[in-house]
Amino acid sequence: MGEARSQVQLTLMQGEPTLETIADKIGLSGCSLQRRLRDAGTRLTQRAREVRCYLAGHYMRQQQPVSEMALLLGYPNVSAFLPACRRGFGINPRQWRKNATPY
Repeated sequence: MGEARSQVQLTLMQGEPTLETIADKIGLSGCSLQRRLRDAGTRLTQRAREVRCYLAGHYMRQQQPVSEMALLLGYPNVSAFLPACRRGFGINPRQWRKNATPY
């Protein structure tokens, strides 16, 4: 289901990806996509969370401003992004950057 993951990434700036939107972009019905995701042991919300976590880490390493990261990840504002960052990483962006090892 790499196609679904790719489409989630492409649609994040527009907000929370919906099953119908992603299914349409990869040429499936919503039911077919949901069935394939279920067969793979996942859900669209889980895939979106994984993509956001991956991208958030990438943007933080790039020293993107938190306000830009929030928009790029599909959050309406920083206030919505910060709790999600804490859930995903266990710390806020400032702490993450402070503790991250550069590569």
